[in-house]
Amino acid sequence: MPVRWLIVTSLLIGIAIAIAWLSIHAPRGVVLLKHFKEYLDALQNDEHKRIGSIIFDSYNEYRTDARNWSAVTFGSLFLSAALSACAGVILKLEFFLRNEHFKKDLAAIMAMIAALLVTLSTVGGFHQRWTTNRLAAAKMERLAYLFMAAGRTGSRNFFRSDPGYRL
Repeated sequence: MPVRWLIVTSLLIGIAIAIAWLSIHAPRGVVLLKHFKEYLDALQNDEHKRIGSIIFDSYNEYRTDARNWSAVTFGSLFLSAALSACAGVILKLEFFLRNEHFKKDLAAIMAMIAALLVTLSTVGGFHQRWTTNRLAAAKMERLAYLFMAAGRTGSRNFFRSDPGYRL
């Protein structure tokens, strides 16, 4: 019976790692990254290239930071929920672990880690950091589109059509 639980646990850990890997390597902002880089390469003015590179690098940094804070924020939230649920299941199921002392200790450790994750996430402001970086990336993306449309009056009017939005 312990071998079966080891296989199930290994499978669940493998699935969690695969989901995390896929979410980290999922492309985001591909259109802007491709076309803005091409636009910068075609620029003749060195000062414009430098400013465009700063916009491009800032966008990449904010986008990466948003992805990382998202992983930390929601990873701690879901891991906390999973640990709490597992702690309850371990205590309730009779066939899972035969050693009562180990079972209680394991459940207590899982509940403690779950509580710490929620506390650290809240006190550390993980959700606020994630939101801030998402907003900064969106504003840098908008700035990049405005930068590309600088000489085109029709395009600029399109970007300014929302009076409530400010850069």
